[in-house]
Amino acid sequence: MRDHLFQLLGTSFFPRWKEKHQVRLRISKEGPVFHMPPPYSIVIQESEKGSWHIPTVSGDNIEQPIQWVCATRAAANTLESGSHEVQTNLDLTMAT
Repeated sequence: MRDHLFQLLGTSFFPRWKEKHQVRLRISKEGPVFHMPPPYSIVIQESEKGSWHIPTVSGDNIEQPIQWVCATRAAANTLESGSHEVQTNLDLTMAT
């Protein structure tokens, strides 16, 4: 069983599955408090148009809303560098 667990942790599938399905439990004076998994994955994501959405962490408080940095490439300003295109502008915005 232990080898099976280590094999699951070594794949990228299991941590993503766990993030979306694991319910966290905290015991308080009022009783148990359940923290449901987020409706979306809290990892760096790339949109279909090439923008990157990067989650920011502000501590261990899982109840606090997560802020996202959105990095968008400026399509018009590119330079040729050998065989690769290099983007010269990167627009960053914060979203919650």
